[in-house]
Amino acid sequence: MFYQSITCLILLLFSGFCNAIIISPTVFELNTDRNTTSQIIVTNNSTEKMPLEVSIHQLVFKKNGQYETKALNSDALLVFPPAAMLAPNSKQVFRIQWLEPSVQKASSSYFIRFTQAHLANGDSHTVTLSGQLSGVKIKVHYNALLHVYSNNQQPDVTLEVSDAGQLVIRNTGERFTYSRLLYFEPLTATENYSLQQQVGDQFLPPFSTFTLRSRKAIPVGKYHGREQ
Repeated sequence: MFYQSITCLILLLFSGFCNAIIISPTVFELNTDRNTTSQIIVTNNSTEKMPLEVSIHQLVFKKNGQYETKALNSDALLVFPPAAMLAPNSKQVFRIQWLEPSVQKASSSYFIRFTQAHLANGDSHTVTLSGQLSGVKIKVHYNALLHVYSNNQQPDVTLEVSDAGQLVIRNTGERFTYSRLLYFEPLTATENYSLQQQVGDQFLPPFSTFTLRSRKAIPVGKYHGREQ
């Protein structure tokens, strides 16, 4: 999945910071018909205290499966506490609460974003994790990915293979799914395995379409994907 390149660049340049935090889980689901609460455990495995701020960003998917993020401006989803100071080698439990009373038309996805807010000393210099002073203020983001859905939402995935060898995968359902969970009928087990090798583990948000070219022979036709 696509993510803003500047964030990726920061994570690469400051991998030492990233190693200071462990988030569990990093990807999780919430079925609101079964439970409206969950939790994330954040571990500070560094030798320095670490201030964290929490924000929620909704993923807005385009028809081609790519997405943009926007800050969540409602009380449908809350995280508590909204900020914490983690002592060295300590853990903090962040509780997730779904509060939206109405039924969603489709599943939704969110980044639970933990931002490392550097401390400032008396003369407004930034104090880095190593304790050194810096005039550059850098915020490092860590994301956990949450998918929210209900039982009345289901994926509806089809595969179309053209004479030219083009593969078009459409999810016209109201819920996300993953390509690795799908068995396309009436393709054989061998053909399904070949398809999985080409597609990989693709996240399929609701109302999305993916187009790719087949590297191996898949019979021309239209097939329906069944979750296994």
